Amino acid sequence: MFLSRKDLFRFYVISRPRNIVIALAVFAFASYVSGLGTFKFIEDRRFYLQALTMAAIMAGGYWINDVFDHKIDRINKPEKTIVGRHISTKKTLTGYWAVNIFATVLTVFLPVKFWMINFGTMAALFVYAAYLKRYAVWGNLTIAVLTALPVITGAMLYHFKPVHLWAAVLAFWVNFIREIVKDVEDVRGDLTHGLQTLPIKIGLRSTKTFLFVNYFILFVHLSFPAFFYYYWDGVTVVSYLILTTVLVVPIWGICLKELIFAIKPADYKRQSKLLKFMMALGLICLLSLPI
Repeated sequence: MFLSRKDLFRFYVISRPRNIVIALAVFAFASYVSGLGTFKFIEDRRFYLQALTMAAIMAGGYWINDVFDHKIDRINKPEKTIVGRHISTKKTLTGYWAVNIFATVLTVFLPVKFWMINFGTMAALFVYAAYLKRYAVWGNLTIAVLTALPVITGAMLYHFKPVHLWAAVLAFWVNFIREIVKDVEDVRGDLTHGLQTLPIKIGLRSTKTFLFVNYFILFVHLSFPAFFYYYWDGVTVVSYLILTTVLVVPIWGICLKELIFAIKPADYKRQSKLLKFMMALGLICLLSLPI
């Protein structure tokens, strides 16, 4: 199969490189915490092997998702649709299998404890793209769990600490909300092609209420580490409370405001971007906690 420079660039674009960079940054964050606040992971070959494997698996996951969704994407985001328009589905599928084979080979050189994570992620991404995303909540939960895996994988390098738990739950909840928000944005194309996402099953008004509840659960989670350290160790994590109040809570408040005034699906677009930013700031705040 011959790939032109334009094809290679298009493959790069549909890999969502920014999302991959974020995932790798989360993995590095978790590895830092796992090394008890040291950068010893920088000299660890397993870190680089797993990072490269993770990038390949994520890229493949985006490619296979675009293959299954290219008709829906022509309705939801016609200006951004590449697969089926600029790159054939056959080329995309070939690329998908190639990067998964590459990821499999890399995984073999990693400790066995990483195998379940990597092979399970590859399988889950395929099942999600082919089946789960078409049904309410199940697809959203799958992606939310997979988004938390870089934290768990980083923890597996050396030591699992409470900070990993807070970070994994933060990544899960922010991305669960974000997936629901994206379903609201895409409701027109999803409805046309018979998907049964949450907004289609229960309606936009009930989905809005569902999101309100999850935003408040997220707020409770942001507060929980402070209560944990106070009641468990008698430590008041002042720096965490200050950083969270200054950096994360304002973004959370803006998202809540956006949700309150959202009327049509297009009104949810800003929330999706803000949630990604909120997760990054939340992880920065978590670095101030005792390791």
